[in-house]
Amino acid sequence: MKSMNIFDLFLKSDFLLKFIFSFLLFFSILSWVIIFYKIFTLRYIQKEIENFENNFYSDKNINFLYEEQEHKQNTLVGYARIFYLGFKEYMELKHLKNTPESILDRTKHIMNVVVNREIEVLETHISTLGSISAISPYIGLLGTVWGIMNIFYKINDYTNFTIQSIAPDISDALSTTAMSLFVAIPALISFNKFSVKSNVIAQNYLNFSEECAAILYRKIISKKD
Repeated sequence: MKSMNIFDLFLKSDFLLKFIFSFLLFFSILSWVIIFYKIFTLRYIQKEIENFENNFYSDKNINFLYEEQEHKQNTLVGYARIFYLGFKEYMELKHLKNTPESILDRTKHIMNVVVNREIEVLETHISTLGSISAISPYIGLLGTVWGIMNIFYKINDYTNFTIQSIAPDISDALSTTAMSLFVAIPALISFNKFSVKSNVIAQNYLNFSEECAAILYRKIISKKD
């Protein structure tokens, strides 16, 4: 029995099936680019969080920690960025001699804004994976339906048809389904994994911002700068 690879099927298929194969191939490439990008960025963010935690929960003076972050402010992510921008706002308001309540409220507001921005970074492109995993099977189904329609057309057109005459259409119909699943399954698995990981880190951001606010509140009350 002569085998036929996916490239042969693509060359021998009609325009619509070529378009479907091309669309699914584009989705596959896009999803894998996003998958590797998210693996790299989430690992980098997690590593930066752990590095900052080691400094933050050590005996290092908080003012000295702020000065350290100031030297690399353009590359800060995660906890370090939340802490730096929150503490920066606190220092500026303190020198303007604002009331303790206004200092704390404004500082918490800034940290909440930073947290939201950092969460947006975490969630970048994850929704695209969800869309790819949802849309791809339907695109494959369209190719399957089109292939089946071609089969029925040939059955109706030929009085003496054979399996060999409709075999290419059967292959086209099944291949689009298989390729759509090949695209959708990795995208869906990655979407779920990245969503869970991002939600955990996002919650940690919120908890950390509250912890920073509590530390700054104690500094305001004690007036020990």
